[in-house]
Amino acid sequence: MPFGLTNAPATFQEFMNDIFRDLLDDFVIIYLDDILIFSADPSQHEEHVKEVLSRLRDHKLYAKLEKCEFDTDHWEFLGFVVSDHGVTMDKGKVQTVLDWPEPTSIKQLQAFLGFANFYRRFIPCYSRTCVALTRLRKKDVRFSFDQSARKAFETLKNSFASASVLAHFDPEKPISLETDASGFAIAGVLSQPDTDGRSRPIAFHSRKMNPAECNYEIYDKELLAIVDSFKVWRHDLEGSQHPIQIYSDHKNLQYFHSTKILNRRQVRWSMVLNSYKYVFNFRPGKTNTKVDAFTRRPDFMEGGNARASDEQPQILLRPMQVAPLETEGQIFDIVTRIKAGYEQDELMAEVLPSLTTLLRA
Repeated sequence: MPFGLTNAPATFQEFMNDIFRDLLDDFVIIYLDDILIFSADPSQHEEHVKEVLSRLRDHKLYAKLEKCEFDTDHWEFLGFVVSDHGVTMDKGKVQTVLDWPEPTSIKQLQAFLGFANFYRRFIPCYSRTCVALTRLRKKDVRFSFDQSARKAFETLKNSFASASVLAHFDPEKPISLETDASGFAIAGVLSQPDTDGRSRPIAFHSRKMNPAECNYEIYDKELLAIVDSFKVWRHDLEGSQHPIQIYSDHKNLQYFHSTKILNRRQVRWSMVLNSYKYVFNFRPGKTNTKVDAFTRRPDFMEGGNARASDEQPQILLRPMQVAPLETEGQIFDIVTRIKAGYEQDELMAEVLPSLTTLLRA
């Protein structure tokens, strides 16, 4: 099938899914013509491979031997290196990032960020590291690869060289979610214990808050970090066997469920959180360093090296302070005009006296 046709990839994917439907996610994962067969032990793996090859032959599909790998404990799949220890980045892709020349135009910068963004889940505080680069992509900013951009470029490349090995998510293991928020950023780390009981990261998440979110009270900012993390990792967290252990350095979050009065934003968030099983745990900031460092860096600030205390607050007038003055005048005006209209209308001039008599009776 020529993949140049508009619906060819989707049609072929559906064809492959139909062939292996009862095996998918049991011991087979398929993306177009990339087939991954995984097993718990070698003897079982041999049977699994035979079953897959047999089904391919029955449907007149054939694999090219030079592109196949058998009996290996680590393999490249869709840009990642997968093993029983976890998931890492493809070394070839990492070397491409390390050898990437300094961008000299917006298009070259976009190409670099587009390539690097694919592996952002491996890089702690990826957004913070890239802030000086992403700022150059704005329409009202003149492209100038200055010292701050050059430093961010090199820091990001070094982060790829020392990226963590992310553990495989296991739905049967307990889940911990560590979150934190500062005046301008939120972050989260999803972790699970390994066989030795040590906590290993599954994925990292962090982002700048938008101007409206920067105006939230600290309670809502900390809650935003949790809600945002749940949305990002919903596919892993929803329907978990164990209650998700949430660790935050904001102790008041422990009383979120017992709070009787919530603002509209908190009500919306409570509806999101109701889809999960979780427990709030307080962890002082001194021991919450894994995510605390991601949100305390001033690199998230627009100026790159500004302090969080220098951020100009945005003031929004509450509607109740202004709206009543406007609406009272408008209502009074429209009511007066309606009464005058009734008096001038010939039909209403005949009906109103009768209605007035009935009401008085």
